[in-house]
Amino acid sequence: MEITTEMKNIMEKLSRVNCDFIEFAGKNPRARELSSFESLELYDRYYALQAWPTFINRETKETFRTSAINVCELIKSIPARLFNNDPGKISAYYQLPVNLVKLQLEGVTPDHLANLVGRGDFILTPSGLKCLEFNISAAVSGWQLPEWETLYLNNPVIAQFLKEYQVKINNDNFMGLYLDHIIQSAAYLFARGGECSRLNAAMVAEGYGSGTHENPFQTYLKQLYEEKLKQKSLKGNIFICDQDNLEFNNNAVYFKGNRIHSLTELYHGLIPPGIIKAFSTGNLRLLNGPITGLLSNKFNLALLSGYEDSDLFSGEERETIKKTIPWTRKILPGETTYKGEKITMENFLVPNKDKLVIKPSVGLGGEGVYIGQGTPREQWENLVNNALQEKKSLVQELVDAPPGLYQAGKDGCAPHDTVWGVWIFGSLYGGSFVRTILKEGPRKVVNAYTGARISVVFEVDE
Repeated sequence: MEITTEMKNIMEKLSRVNCDFIEFAGKNPRARELSSFESLELYDRYYALQAWPTFINRETKETFRTSAINVCELIKSIPARLFNNDPGKISAYYQLPVNLVKLQLEGVTPDHLANLVGRGDFILTPSGLKCLEFNISAAVSGWQLPEWETLYLNNPVIAQFLKEYQVKINNDNFMGLYLDHIIQSAAYLFARGGECSRLNAAMVAEGYGSGTHENPFQTYLKQLYEEKLKQKSLKGNIFICDQDNLEFNNNAVYFKGNRIHSLTELYHGLIPPGIIKAFSTGNLRLLNGPITGLLSNKFNLALLSGYEDSDLFSGEERETIKKTIPWTRKILPGETTYKGEKITMENFLVPNKDKLVIKPSVGLGGEGVYIGQGTPREQWENLVNNALQEKKSLVQELVDAPPGLYQAGKDGCAPHDTVWGVWIFGSLYGGSFVRTILKEGPRKVVNAYTGARISVVFEVDE
């Protein structure tokens, strides 16, 4: 296929190593054959890997790091900055029960907010990154990054390319960064005694901990955690378990008799009172807890977009919002603004459907997301009418970007739409990956449920 100048520029901007890989694929038929990448097959019903990796240079990594951290910090500031942490005001805007809002805010301090983990979804455009949504939650895809990276590096074709072109991979250890973060964030809870200190951590997810044997990931994680603790003259263990395996006593959390000092929950913030009590009384570092529901609500982007000229934000913050947040509004009857002009929501959404996206305020995996370009007009009109009545959806301007070039079919390559997932641990860049989907026919939502594949991101020197 013909590689357009626009396509080449976007790949080269990420890193010229992408162009080297395309050159390599042009000279090596095996690099274009899907059968050469059978070792990347994942026996996972949710995720599939794209045959070709993606390479980024230090400048690109810094762009991702800065944009993701800035957006994350802005979202975390919303409850206090825009609502003064008032449960009544928050309840009215997000259409949530007041008691639920009070629970979400319980125990939340600036220190707690500073240490949250999450992942933002971005599209890379010629003018920079645009944030489609930000899930300040641990219960999102991407924890498998180390496994995915290993599969790529062990693939014979990719290994051949790296050797021939002398490409050095500089990725930080994703799980190592996460473990560094939980150790640092729980430092105030170190239980000192004798010549050593203990710091036990837990990752809590549904369905874990019932087996009698550890899986390879658990074994790897425990060994890595032990090494990290040893560097700080500490001891401890990390457990992966279900909430049902936990015990609560004297406002503390235990797993099989071991007190837990840091707990990462993968339940979207839906956790039992015992965990909340230990957290709110200062006996547990919790990542992230009930505040997850509020901070991951997509209405937050509508707030940032709508307040982009407000003095509630500094000049630098306003610039970040204008540069990084696409035009986004809560779908409500009445007037709003679009690019500086007054519009009426009822009269705007249907005629402009081809440049708009409708999303629910809460949801994962692209569920309930409709791109106007790929939605029949009659269906779009029904979506608009329902959204105006229910007031639980938002509209976002469709972000256009040059496609990326990736392997396609049994033997070849083709343009793909891409969405970047960027991880943040507190104020640290954790790593990224790319979801890719073949660019053909009507524009599709780029997620696993529509057939998207994941391309691992490798950081390189240039």
